[in-house]
This record gives sequence, structure tokens and C-alpha cells, in this order.
Amino acid sequence: MDKNRRKKKGARGRADSMRFAALILTGLVFLIVLSGLALLKRTVTEPVATAEVSDDTWDFGGWEEDGGDWDEEDGEDEGWDDALSAFGADDFSGFGDVDDDFESFAGEGWNDDGLLGGLLNASDSDLVVAEFEGGVLTLGEVVGPYNDMIAGSALLFGEDDGTDMLEEVMSQLVAEKLCRIKAEEMGLTTLTEQDEAEIARLAQQEYDACAAAYRPALDLSGMTAEEADAAVAKYLQDELGITLESIAAEQRESYWKTKLFDAVTADVTVTDDEVRSAYDEKVAAQKEAFEAYPDDYEYALDNGETIAYNLPGYRYIKHILLGFDDDDTAAKVEAAYDEIARAQAEGAEVDVLLAMQAELDQLYAAQDAEAAQAMAELEAGADFDQLIEKYGDDPNMAVEPWKTRGYVVGAGSTYLYSQDFIDACLTLESPGQVSMPAHSVGGVHIIRYLGDTQSGAVPLEDIRGAIEAEALDDKRGQAFAEVEAGWIAAANVKLYPERLQ
Repeated sequence: MDKNRRKKKGARGRADSMRFAALILTGLVFLIVLSGLALLKRTVTEPVATAEVSDDTWDFGGWEEDGGDWDEEDGEDEGWDDALSAFGADDFSGFGDVDDDFESFAGEGWNDDGLLGGLLNASDSDLVVAEFEGGVLTLGEVVGPYNDMIAGSALLFGEDDGTDMLEEVMSQLVAEKLCRIKAEEMGLTTLTEQDEAEIARLAQQEYDACAAAYRPALDLSGMTAEEADAAVAKYLQDELGITLESIAAEQRESYWKTKLFDAVTADVTVTDDEVRSAYDEKVAAQKEAFEAYPDDYEYALDNGETIAYNLPGYRYIKHILLGFDDDDTAAKVEAAYDEIARAQAEGAEVDVLLAMQAELDQLYAAQDAEAAQAMAELEAGADFDQLIEKYGDDPNMAVEPWKTRGYVVGAGSTYLYSQDFIDACLTLESPGQVSMPAHSVGGVHIIRYLGDTQSGAVPLEDIRGAIEAEALDDKRGQAFAEVEAGWIAAANVKLYPERLQ
């Protein structure tokens, strides 16, 4: 298990893997935020390799496409179950029981006087709640998406705005139906061999990302690479119901949306002026956000976002992490750190603090010995990256962008790393220099200073490809939205939310 990075008192740990897996499992907005809340549970010593998620997202009648992968924002009923299972049933015990029939909620916590009095019940699933040229929308089609949305809103914000949400969900579902009709008219719902090949590629990509996200949370010690892969696959299937085949089936079911979007926006392009404008806007927005909230800078870097503006005083580093071999020792180390911090705050005598530190140092004996061996090999001319592969316990060092770029650390770092780790990184005076073994709550680190970030605006030419892709995605999204709005206007849509109240 990775025991590398630490956030102030606690560590950033398993929750990032849960967050990314939640993105894969469901596109529900409230799940994304829930995972963010779970981030607070992470221990500083447990960063997780998270796959890059593009921010090039466009709306599609209540759906979103991220890099070609479709997630339903307001849809699948299993989304709420995924949230419950991810956080544990005990966390929600005060809210009552889950009604398996409609994925709704019953019990004292969810009654009319509670948070979720407005949940729908499909007592008449065939009741028409919207009409449009070419079809209708029924109550049975609205219940699941609406209940998921209102449940998420109530849980996150302690209230719900049922009327607005109901019309929003109904409008999104009607838009999806109209898009499906257009896709059928254009012959886009039949999959070709080329489509199947692309679906297979996307499914494999998504499955690999999901496996990478969960891998650090599993105990794979002592396993060969093949055994570890099999263990991760078994966990995904047995605990989460995720297989390559299930992902491919979901991709196949919704792939017509990708084809429709591509067909409608095939002729959309961006000019050099539009790329320049998008770049200027990104620089200005990131400068304002990062200078006001440096944590946002670290978060953007950590999530693989396109960086157009760098804060000053940051550097690239790689490290060999020698983590603890058992959870008991790791827990003792973290407890010792907390005890020392508490004693310092209470004004303990120096000799007391030194004795506490000596006891803490003894817990690193095995890691110190291994670090000495790694340092000897390094001094004998061994390659640092090869030593990371041989000794390192931080899985992020084997995953891009960190494998090539390393971590970005500065004096202003507060979000991702323990202060001990930051201090050890900043003691290095020149690029290429390697630190002596340094202790942190996560283990022992041997750190290599790679170089400095380029502070200020990143030259456009350095990131033109990414900026152009983002600008094109935005323009395509706007173009599709305009076409979709025309379809909706021509369909004479009539919503009947009052029939549900």
C-alpha cells in the first residue's frame, strides 16, 4: 500500500481511488461530490494513482462525454447503491432503509418531515408525464433518475428543490429521447465493425483505469505481477461487479450518442484567434484561482489538468519511498507523530520530546536498512529510476504523469504532502541532487531534485495542442447544444410535472 503523501494532519489516501472509481461507475453529480467528501478520510500516507480525467466535458441532454466515455448524470438506479457501498452502510444508518423496488428510501430519516419527502413512487409507471412529436415520457422512466438526483441533493445540501429538479430531469430525458430518434433517422444506432473495435478500446481503457485506481487500496504484497493483476480483477468483479465485458456492454448501449455528436459537429473547427482567446482566458482564470488558492494549483497538477499558469517556487521531484511492511507499524508511526505534535503544543520539555523522537526513530529500523542499501547502489552508479522500480513503494512513481514528470512540490504546498516530505524536498539546492534518507509519516524517502517549474504563464506553443483540443471541444459542445435546442423547439414538447404531485 502506498504511504507517500500527507495532507496537513492526515493523509490523502484511498478516497482518490474511490472517487475515480465512482466516476467510472456512475456519472451522478452527487457521487462525485460524495467522493470528494471521502477524500477527507484519507491518511496523509496513502496517495493513490488516479487516472487523468479530462475537463473537456459537454452536456448532452443530461449526459456528459469525457474523452469519448459516456456517463449518465441523472440516470442509473445502481448509482445510489454504489455510493452506499463505497462509504459503508453504517454511515447512512440514520436515514432509514433502502427500498429495493425503486431504489428509494423509507424509514424515519426519509419521511415527509425529513430530507427526502419528495421522492417519487412508480405507482402508475405508464402514466404519461411528457409529450412530444414522436413519443412520450412515462412516470416509470422518470422515477429512477429523479430519485437519484433528489437523494443526492438532500444528502449533500440538507434540502431538496423537488419542483425544479423534476422539470430538469424530465427535460433531460425528453432531450435524450429526441436525440435517439434523430440518431435512428441518421442510421447511427447500428454498430459497425469499426464501432465495435472502438468500443473495445474504450472499454479496455476504462477497465485499466479502474484497476489502477483500486490497486493501491489492496494488499498485494508477496504477489507476482500476474497474481496481483488477477487479485485486482477478482476484487473488481466480486466486490463491485465490474468486468471488462460489463463496461463494454455499457459502452455499446450508449455509443450511439458519441456517433450522433460526432456526426452533428463533424464540420466544426477552431481558428488561431479562437485558440489564442481560449489560452488567454485559461491563463487569466488559473492565475486568479491559483494565487488565491494555491491548493487548487496542486490539485490541478495532481489531476493532470492542462496548466497554463505556474505559481513561483515549485520544483519537480522524484522519490524512492520505503514504506512500512505492515499496518501495525504504520499506525504506530502515525500515532507517534500525533503524540509528539500534541506534546509540542503543550510545551513539553526538550528531553521529553527527544525521548519521544528516539522511540519514533526505532520504528524506521527496517526502512533505514533498506534505504542504506539503495543509497549504496546509487553511489555505485545505479540509475535512480531503476532504483524506484526496485525499491519504491509509491505506485504513483510508475504511473503518468508522475513517472516522467515527478511530483511538484513547493514551500507553499499544503494539500498533498507532509511537512517532513516538503522540507526534505526543499533542502536540495540544485537540480540533479539526491537527498539523504528522510523520515516522514509514510516511511523513508530518498528524493531526487529534477528541476524547477517555469513560473508565470506557460508559453502557448508549449500547450497549443491541449488548448486547441479544449477550445474545439467547447465549440463542438456549443454547436451540438444549438442543434439539440432546435430539435426540442420543433418537437412541441409538453411537460406535465403536476401529474406527479
